[in-house]
Amino acid sequence: MFSRILKLTGVALITAGVASCGESTGPQGKQTEELRFLRLAPDAPPLASQTAAFYARVGEDREVRMYFRPRPLENDSTEFLRFRVDAGSLSRRPDGSAFAAGDSILITITMFDLSRLILDFQPSGLRFNPQRPAQLKIRYEEADHDLDDDGDEDDRDLELEGSLNIWMRENVTQPWFPLGSIRHLELDEVEADILGFTNHALAY
Repeated sequence: MFSRILKLTGVALITAGVASCGESTGPQGKQTEELRFLRLAPDAPPLASQTAAFYARVGEDREVRMYFRPRPLENDSTEFLRFRVDAGSLSRRPDGSAFAAGDSILITITMFDLSRLILDFQPSGLRFNPQRPAQLKIRYEEADHDLDDDGDEDDRDLELEGSLNIWMRENVTQPWFPLGSIRHLELDEVEADILGFTNHALAY
């Protein structure tokens, strides 16, 4: 694992990015081949499930999590993802209609591409309140920390870790755009506000 010197001194680094899922143009857009996606370490345990689903409801705080399977001879598993929808987060259905008090909707998260840890969020077109956005946290404790692929973990890898962002794309034909992400380096975790559904991934 990395030396924790930078992680302990840099508790949270904030990166400005595209704040709206609806913005699909601009100089920050990158094609898939231009990004380096986080990948699992060779000895990482498999995910307990590659799909997670829950009902978000107006007026209630709800969340869903995805976990890795416990390692051999261990009881505890490692969290991979946490997605939270607060009581006031739901704004518009995919058809554009507003949510009423007590309404709910099924949200499904699927591991779309395990080799690059690309996640698909459904239903496509679901919108969240910009004043109370949904929140996505991705933990990369089980990721390969040799980010520069040179066979070891060194200062260059720490530097690259400091540039991790949660990225989004509307669909597989569209470019990726960075979200405004907060990095908790001491926790191996990156989080971002989510305004709408699409693909998301952790990359640099």
